[in-house]
Formats: sequence, C-alpha cells, structure tokens
Amino acid sequence: MEIPSDKLKKRSRIRHSGVDGLLGGIDVGAFPLHDFYYNCNPEPLNHWPLRLLFGGHDQWRDGCYRYRVDSGVFAIEIVDSGFLYFHQGQRAYRVEAGNIFIVHRHMDSEIYCKGCGAAKKRTVCMGGALLASMLAALGLDKLDVMKAPPVEKLDPVLNRIFQVLRMGDAALESEGAGAAYELLLLLAGQTEDVLIPHKLKDILRFFDEHLDSRIAIEDLCDRFSISSSSLHRLFNKYMDDTPVNYFIKRKMDSAKQMLKISELSVKDITYRLGYSNPFHFSAEFKKCTGKSPTEYRRSEKDAQ
Repeated sequence: MEIPSDKLKKRSRIRHSGVDGLLGGIDVGAFPLHDFYYNCNPEPLNHWPLRLLFGGHDQWRDGCYRYRVDSGVFAIEIVDSGFLYFHQGQRAYRVEAGNIFIVHRHMDSEIYCKGCGAAKKRTVCMGGALLASMLAALGLDKLDVMKAPPVEKLDPVLNRIFQVLRMGDAALESEGAGAAYELLLLLAGQTEDVLIPHKLKDILRFFDEHLDSRIAIEDLCDRFSISSSSLHRLFNKYMDDTPVNYFIKRKMDSAKQMLKISELSVKDITYRLGYSNPFHFSAEFKKCTGKSPTEYRRSEKDAQ
C-alpha cells in the first residue's frame, strides 16, 4: 500500500517545526498514545559519542499518521503487534510485528496505521557526536527495515534502556550509552535479515562472490531471469543506487581492505578486482574515496 501522502498531509496538524525538522500528523482520539521516558540531563549532546535521548512504548489506531521532513532524530522502532506502513525517501514498506524500521536523520519519512485496527511498537531515540560514523561502520546507515533480533536478546537490552531513561540519573549516562551501543551491535548482527526481496539478496551475494570479475547487466539479467528495468527498480528502491554503481562500490570496499591489511601492490589489487587497467582502477577508487590508492594506503598507515 502506498501512503496517500498528499491527502493526509492536508489534514495534518503541525506539531513541531524547528532545527530538528518538521513534524506533523493526524490523531485518532487520544491515539497515538505515547509512554516515553526522556533524557532530561543537562549534559550537552556533543559531549558524548553516543547518548540515549528518549524511548518507550506507543499505541496506534487505524487512521493515525505522522510525517517528518528533514528529520532531526534517529530512531529505532520495533513493531510488537499489528503492522504499520512506513515510507522513507522514495522507499515504501509494510512493517509487520516482529520487524523493525529505522528513522534516519535528515530524511523525510511517514508512518501510517491502516487496516490492522491497532498496532503497538517500542521506540529508542539516540544521538551523539559519533552516531553517524558508528552507523556507517556497522552497516546500519542505509537500512530502513529489518527483522527484529530474538526477543531473548532484544528485550533485556530494551528494558535496560528504558530503566536508565526512567531513572533520569545523570550518573547513568555512561550506562545508557553502553546500552545504546549494545542495541546497535545487536541490530548489526541482523543485517542478513534486512527485509529485501530474495532475488535481490541473491544478486547481492553474487556480486560479493564475483568481485574479481566484470559483470554485464545483460548477463546478470539472464542469470537471474529479470528484466533490466526491474533490476534497476529493485536497486533504486532498496539500495538507493544503480546495479553498476553498487558493484563498483563493493569493489572499492574490497580494495580499501586490501590496501589497509595487505602488502599487495596497486597493480595486483587492480587485477584481483577484475580491472585490466591500473589507471582505470585508480580513477574509480579516487572517485569513490577522494584519494588515490597510494594516498589512501599512506593515510591509513599514518592513522595507526
């Protein structure tokens, strides 16, 4: 289901507009009901690499709607019952119970409850000076939806987060930061269960297994019985990229690892990644990283 954004936004009431973006939406009676705990400690956000901001439970009824423009928050939303429709950027999902959707900063997003009667979810919002780099390092920066970790692993972490927020003790900031990081690590371990089509997962796995090759779009379409237009739609919707650009980026990720941890020459790395011309490889690498392979290797050694 596509959220009827234009109609809903016309009926929406603005709830917040400021440096944290625009928040608006539609209530149904008292719903959505929020039972949130907020971090009210005065410590400035940028003093902590990672910090809990708020979290708790909320209940939705059919017709409830929220939208954000240029979101100022990063939030992890765990759907416990019912289902919710979630749009972020140009991508649309129906998120069932037992799954998670992630609201990213500086993105436009929408949440809509329709067709299930009622839905419940849990929310954890966090910030911090190093949050963006942590998300990128853990592979969470581009994920919209995923399966939730097993309850026996997830619930103790969430309960500890909510307890820290509920107590509101400044002395517990470090414990809260630790629990937030544990939650991110737990989600990173679930990235294989991102809610993307099986065919796309197979194609991504094929890419990773053939980084030493050159792959033509026509050959890829024949192998996976998919049209070129459908292939590009899949990548645009779920990877926010084209198949060719994604494959090149995966090659460059592999190149960065080899430059950091091996003594292979740039020429050897060129051939290992299926390039016949070292100058072509170096140009692609600099386009992706802003540095030549030699400059990248030198900067990584200087940083150690």
